[in-house]
Amino acid sequence: MQNDEHIQKILIEIAKTDKSEEVRQMAIKHLDDIDALIEIAQTDPDSEIRLEAISRIGDNAEWCQKCQDILIQIAKTDKEYYIRSRVAEYIEDRKILIDIAQNDESDFVRKEIIRQLFRPNINKLI
Repeated sequence: MQNDEHIQKILIEIAKTDKSEEVRQMAIKHLDDIDALIEIAQTDPDSEIRLEAISRIGDNAEWCQKCQDILIQIAKTDKEYYIRSRVAEYIEDRKILIDIAQNDESDFVRKEIIRQLFRPNINKLI
């Protein structure tokens, strides 16, 4: 177990600082530290790295559920339109999606959000 913790610390360091985007993405794919993934998703200057961390969080049902508030914040505030639209795939609250569809500055995001409103697993309560 100690070895796994050590490996995770190394992966966090690589994910945050390696000069290669591909190496950073690979580290994120194997990272099991939710707090590190959240930090990367919210603050990394590289949009592809943020997207990788968001996908890692969103593709894990438990983490996705736990991080809904963070994912919503990213969907509303990330500077990249394609990240805002992609993170919407992981948002479960239909009211939030409607709010984003009505208020996002990007036509692309609004269109993608409207598509998301008709997912079978979306929360039907409005």
